[in-house]
Amino acid sequence: MKRTGSVFSRGEGKDRTWWARLIYTDEGGKRRDLQRRATSKAKARELVDKLIKDFDQGGERVINSERMTFDQLANYCEKHYYKEA
Repeated sequence: MKRTGSVFSRGEGKDRTWWARLIYTDEGGKRRDLQRRATSKAKARELVDKLIKDFDQGGERVINSERMTFDQLANYCEKHYYKEA
């Protein structure tokens, strides 16, 4: 899957905020965009590196797990890990 990372800012002067962005193509071929706010440009760069590393190691599942509900997690575990005795 293709992915790119970037850092950008919004606002001017004192109101400026820094953002880390990961753009990737999901398994279905759809382009996805993930953004996280950071306190500084350096922190945003670190965050981009972490997002890219996590994505490279675990794929889309790791990125989406941040917003997974307990029910979704339980269903995933039941499907992939739990076996009958």
